Amino acid sequence: MRVKHVVVISGFIGSGKSTLAKGLAKAFHLKRVSGSELLKKPMEKKLRTHNKTPVRKGFWETPEGKAFMNARVRNKKFDYELDAYILEYINKHDNVVIESRTMPWLYPFGFNIWLKVSLRESCKRVAERDSIFLKEATRAVRERRAKEVKLYRDLYGIRMGKDLKPFNLVLNTEKLKPHETLARAKKAIQKHWQKKKE
Repeated sequence: MRVKHVVVISGFIGSGKSTLAKGLAKAFHLKRVSGSELLKKPMEKKLRTHNKTPVRKGFWETPEGKAFMNARVRNKKFDYELDAYILEYINKHDNVVIESRTMPWLYPFGFNIWLKVSLRESCKRVAERDSIFLKEATRAVRERRAKEVKLYRDLYGIRMGKDLKPFNLVLNTEKLKPHETLARAKKAIQKHWQKKKE
């Protein structure tokens, strides 16, 4: 019987999901899948075609990203289709690390990690990442968080950031450096996988 190694990382913007996913992918030789990157890919391609200029790193904080978020709130098909694709991907592959807001609830068989970060720290990180003023980042992050919370509640009844039952591990990345977050996650995952073998 084959053993599926699936790690799912969830958390609000600026919590360190991508950094941890990349670290775990390298450490455990996992294929990395980012729900956010898959979702915005067609939009970024369209923008590059029309504007002929690079799309800035913080896509969701751009006017185009905000418009797309509003479209997602109005029409849930984008997220339903993405979740179906990720579930199909997991079923076809054995060793994956997924960045996803919804998979801990939709696929309860992986090792689920919630990365906790305060709104204040999240805004600070986004401002630094995108080289924008803190005031602008705060406005954008507050708006995005509120819409994400509503979106996932409407989609699946998920209480994002409050219901932590699906998670095997919760890490406060505000109090940990990236290498410390990675070390703790690796240790917990190895222990979990070892138990599954026994």
